[in-house]
Amino acid sequence: MYGVIKVLVTGMILAGLNSCGGGSSYRETNSSINYLKRLSFYAWDGISKYETALTRLEGYQKIEIYLNPVEDGNTDNFTANVEKIQKKGSDVWYLMSAEPTIDYIEDQTQIIVEYNQNHEQKIVGMAFDIEPWTKFEDQNSSENRDEWQNYLDLLSDASEVLHKNKLKISVSIPFWLNTITEAFPNGRNLNYEVVDIADEVIVMDYTILQERFYPFAENTLTYADTKASKTVKIALEMVDTNESNVSFYNDPEKIKPFLATPIPNHSFRGYTLHTLSAFKDSGIALEAP
Repeated sequence: MYGVIKVLVTGMILAGLNSCGGGSSYRETNSSINYLKRLSFYAWDGISKYETALTRLEGYQKIEIYLNPVEDGNTDNFTANVEKIQKKGSDVWYLMSAEPTIDYIEDQTQIIVEYNQNHEQKIVGMAFDIEPWTKFEDQNSSENRDEWQNYLDLLSDASEVLHKNKLKISVSIPFWLNTITEAFPNGRNLNYEVVDIADEVIVMDYTILQERFYPFAENTLTYADTKASKTVKIALEMVDTNESNVSFYNDPEKIKPFLATPIPNHSFRGYTLHTLSAFKDSGIALEAP
């Protein structure tokens, strides 16, 4: 379930940042920006509900979509979907899932590069929601060290490919990744390793309990604060998960105070909803704080 939490529209958004590269700073330095007025979504199944969803958002200054390129079993509509989203003023990321190889990542990167060469508004980069931990019985077992290292190596290689092509990398992680220390050879929190690699991290902070909400993301946010060019978003679940205290599916109105909660960390860049379809189907309207 923690692998489904991203609402980023796999089609990358570049919201006015046309040059990022490995050495440039991803962090916007304007302290007057209110990141509660920014919202992003994972879009896993096309954008048929995108325009309807937009009509129920009021006062948001920036919308980002993590867009999966696959719709109805193929990628034929990807370019048209990105164009449609961008014409509405939203940024787009290309959303990568499953277990891609570095060769596949390189191929898909070239699709993004070609799109950006032919369009004034660019795809921001590639967002990864890959979850090797779903195969583990005990995520923190030392038996999984090789698998965790392979995960980090893939992200690191992907980062190199993307930065070489002036694209950003976003990685979605479960909130509990900071507890993975025994399974990793150098004993560092695994979420720190991901922050070091990515430009942006999305913490899948799947809880409907206010007392757990900030603590679940705090460790990653605090570490990202120490890095000059790292940013963090907090993802909330709206899909029916059949698990208690995880999703706002049964009472979507309860998500509103969460989205209005100020986050003290300067690495914070707003909230992400999982998913675009779930938000549209919920019937609720959201007004930016």
